[in-house]
Amino acid sequence: MPTPTNRDKIPAPFRPTILQQHFTNRHHCIDFLPWAELRDQVLLHMGDIDLVQFGSDTILNLVHDVPQLNVSLLSVETYCALAQILQTNSQQRAFNPLEQLLGMNDCDNDIAPLQPHYKVFRAVKKYRLDVISERKLSQQFADKYPFLDLTNCESYNNHFSEIRLSFFPMFLLF
Repeated sequence: MPTPTNRDKIPAPFRPTILQQHFTNRHHCIDFLPWAELRDQVLLHMGDIDLVQFGSDTILNLVHDVPQLNVSLLSVETYCALAQILQTNSQQRAFNPLEQLLGMNDCDNDIAPLQPHYKVFRAVKKYRLDVISERKLSQQFADKYPFLDLTNCESYNNHFSEIRLSFFPMFLLF
């Protein structure tokens, strides 16, 4: 449990709420939710939720809204796609729709092909894919857990197209 001196070392989205501090015997998946209000709601509904399934649903339904492109990207699939780009060169790799969607073209100013790590870094920074506080939960998650108020953590993908890159390997989760 955090003390007053080390509490500020915990990243803001994950700092325990007062309610969390009273539930010392809780499932670890609750502590990894970056929304304090949602953590408190889950604590109050612990008897009604299969927390192992809830943790899995949370990971699989994290999205990152990209307003510039009017899309919501599933975080796990996006990071699997980015990892695939890093692990292979363009000659070895099959077509990757994420590369095209994020404008990760092979050349920069027609001088030379970009190295994969530079393309990934540039896309992550440009679309703020590394900003935890901007991650949301998909509409599918909201539909599965209608008793939770997801006002602060639900994607705006009602306005965006949700992109599913389902051909990427999910083994990285398990």
